[in-house]
Amino acid sequence: MRRLSSVLFVVLAACPHPAPPASDRGAGPAVSAPPDRALAEKERLAAVDAADAGDAEAQLAHLDASLKAAPAYTPSELDLAEALLFRGVELDRAAAALDTAFPRESANARLWRLRGNLAEQRGAPPAAAAAAYERAVELDPADRATRRRLAQKLLADGKAAAAVAELETLKAQAPEDRDCRLALAEGYEKAGRLALAEDELSQLAALDAKNPFYHRRLADLFDRQGDRKQADAERAKAAALAGQQSGARKLRPLLPSKK
Repeated sequence: MRRLSSVLFVVLAACPHPAPPASDRGAGPAVSAPPDRALAEKERLAAVDAADAGDAEAQLAHLDASLKAAPAYTPSELDLAEALLFRGVELDRAAAALDTAFPRESANARLWRLRGNLAEQRGAPPAAAAAAYERAVELDPADRATRRRLAQKLLADGKAAAAVAELETLKAQAPEDRDCRLALAEGYEKAGRLALAEDELSQLAALDAKNPFYHRRLADLFDRQGDRKQADAERAKAAALAGQQSGARKLRPLLPSKK
């Protein structure tokens, strides 16, 4: 009996087992196509060309195709967010693109600039945009436009001293930037540093001696300080310069034709 059992075991082990029907095996996990970064970059560059040509719809279509080819392709994620923010549309979609890129690009100054822009367009408090812009300039200290925007947000948030620090940095980088220095004069005034505000405006008036604008700003500054005499003096200077400009713009009389 023991010998018969051994024979039966050998025979059964040698017999092939039928495979289960396909319906019982299951389909298994779907295999997604690997990211095609070459195609993603090709589509991204096509989006750049479309943007240069002024075709915003084609730009977005190419960026969508780029991210379809490589869903985590950071350059296209940031380009998409920037394109949407530039147009002021689909802010939630722009936010999603930035959020997706953030774990990989948290040290990217461009991402922080875009986050600041997004905060502004969403109507967030000035402090939210300022925090993003502050991080951007930490990562890219040479970015003057973002530093200037940071200063504006700090002023709007009532942080005049912090704004002045940023504007003084901008002035040190480019003393010829009159718009920056005009903002610096405003910052000094809001920080209660009135003598420095007056000095900054006086220097601007001297640098652009034929422009009445800075004398008007000085007059306004003196008005806010209650110094009517100084205000009137600056307005008189502004009026004189404006009169000179008006005279210089007068057309010469037409001479009779020699024919």
